[in-house]
Amino acid sequence: MGCSNSALARENSYHEQHAPMFVVKVRDALRIQGRLPHHQQLREKGMLVCHDTLDPKSLVIFVSHEWLGRRHPDETGEQLRALQSVLRKLHTREIVVQENGLSQFRDRMTSTLGSEYCDQLLDAYIWYDYFCVPQNCEAVKPQDQVRYIRSIPHYVESCQVFVALVPSLIGEGGPCNYSSWLRRGWCRTEMWCKQLSDASSIPVIVVPNGEVASFVNPQWLRFPVPEGDFAVESDRLHCCHVIQRSLDRKLPQLRLRNVNSFRFFTARFEKLVGLPPRQRSLEQFCLDFAFPGACRKGLSPVACATLAEDTETLRNLVVAKASLDTPAPDMTKLGVLRGFRPLHLAASFASQNLELIETLLDLRANPNYSPPWSHTPLACCKSAKAIELLVQHRADVNGRCSILEGMKPIHIFCGEGASVATLRKLLELRADPNAGRGSLPPLVMLAVASADGCEVLGQAQALLDHQADINQTCEPKGLHRMLELTCRAFAFCSRGAIPTVVRDLSELSTTALGFCALYDSQELAAFLLEASADVEIRSHRGHRAADLAVSKEMRRLLSAPAPEPRISSPALGALMAEFRSDLVEVAL
Repeated sequence: MGCSNSALARENSYHEQHAPMFVVKVRDALRIQGRLPHHQQLREKGMLVCHDTLDPKSLVIFVSHEWLGRRHPDETGEQLRALQSVLRKLHTREIVVQENGLSQFRDRMTSTLGSEYCDQLLDAYIWYDYFCVPQNCEAVKPQDQVRYIRSIPHYVESCQVFVALVPSLIGEGGPCNYSSWLRRGWCRTEMWCKQLSDASSIPVIVVPNGEVASFVNPQWLRFPVPEGDFAVESDRLHCCHVIQRSLDRKLPQLRLRNVNSFRFFTARFEKLVGLPPRQRSLEQFCLDFAFPGACRKGLSPVACATLAEDTETLRNLVVAKASLDTPAPDMTKLGVLRGFRPLHLAASFASQNLELIETLLDLRANPNYSPPWSHTPLACCKSAKAIELLVQHRADVNGRCSILEGMKPIHIFCGEGASVATLRKLLELRADPNAGRGSLPPLVMLAVASADGCEVLGQAQALLDHQADINQTCEPKGLHRMLELTCRAFAFCSRGAIPTVVRDLSELSTTALGFCALYDSQELAAFLLEASADVEIRSHRGHRAADLAVSKEMRRLLSAPAPEPRISSPALGALMAEFRSDLVEVAL
């Protein structure tokens, strides 16, 4: 089954193709049961298809996953069964791929996997390493396998859809899930190749089990390739070179069509590819970052120097009267919210660089400034020492963030998956673990973020250790109440799938256990149940946590011992009367 490399693919790819790309028809993959067949077995059965022979309009899916064992990636086939289930459910529209509710609310938009892709799924193809890369056997030379492995970045770029297959399972080295996948150096390399590619605008799709799929959030920027875990240390340098080639090719394109993204990646270049910091003269800095003169909008010179962690240039710019307060543009997909000041950027992307943060504070950056619809620098922090430094400069650990009434830094920490160490440091400095009675409790924010690969159980334990109320519910007032009632009305009237943010806001008054059900966070739900979370608490819509479950496994986990009583006609009438009064409240 020989085939030649496609000239068009080589021309459009950032990466070299050292070996042919084979794929498997989705229809064939759906029929595989039991122990997974390896590449050579599929090839003997004629089930491998050369990518170069496909129709240019064919849909190809790249599946990235973590091997559960050293000799076999999925001995019992559990990972593959999760993928098969999701592909079937996407095709039949039983599930919809969206971002989580926080991302939709922050971005004020909703993205879904288009119906044209769902329609094509059964006729699509998948690239899965155990199927498509020759495995170790007598008939395969080690150097041949290496050629395929070195071609993986090219394979990523040749696919329209990227799936992170991350069900929670136990492998030879311990638990395997989204968090462990994000730590793997090769998994990070595949993800970064996808994110830097122009081949497809579809975000990475995360599959945590067979009944749920969602788009990845901007947190992927927190997982650069140089800091990943590699079983073979020499692979680290190779993968860093892969990302460097991607950026070298992408930066000139960004300079022409998106100067803010160009400046962002130019500033972060050395960190992203594992190189030492670069020292620039002021003149060279302006040339490198495309600053022809004074900058009054967009990513400012001070912001770029901050992102580049260039303290000397930062001081020189301020001496030259560059503004410390030029707000950043909206670059949400890169983790930069509209209105961020340089101190926000330092806390977000360079929390380990205390010299940089202290320099900004010495230059009179305000540690408590919160732009509209955003939050304070403290809420951006990714290291415990940076938190201490900001608090020493009078940052308020319970200061209000402007994103919504009642939101505090602890909400952002939990909602964006901060590390256990940083969350504990914030709590040690007297952050309120039950902050914001009129908004989502911190434990609820943690449940929403649980799909993003964070250390969710350690964070939950930290909150409980500091007396967080495990059954705390949101009692919305003001804007929160209006949003809840509006979304309840929308959800009540809607016949089809609703945006995640509408679903979440309509159930705003449920507990952390209820949000675990909405986001299918089974590990966190089990942890909360063990800590005596109450399964009988109902939201304003009358729903218990089990009523909100999106998967059968979660429903079984949360099912109360006693059956739910049947609603009588008078009770149903009372519920409808309450709903009508809520609608009147919205109108008023």
